[in-house]
Amino acid sequence: MTLAGKNIVYTSKEFKVIFERFYPHLYALASRLLESEQAGKIVSHQVFVNLGKHEGVFKDELDLQTYLYTAVKLECENKLRT
Repeated sequence: MTLAGKNIVYTSKEFKVIFERFYPHLYALASRLLESEQAGKIVSHQVFVNLGKHEGVFKDELDLQTYLYTAVKLECENKLRT
């Protein structure tokens, strides 16, 4: 993954920082959209699993944040359809 023009290889420490910063907000959003804390937890975790596999380019932290929130929204929409 690339962030702000730099290739990032996640170490567990770096990934933990990103997880701790964004997870509470993503979990709250998913739980609210799905009206279920358990489903919100599952969706939020899945988004972070997908992030670990993501090979895209993020211009900056805002781009990363946009990716994460959009991913949660789309995962929730998919869950609501099934």
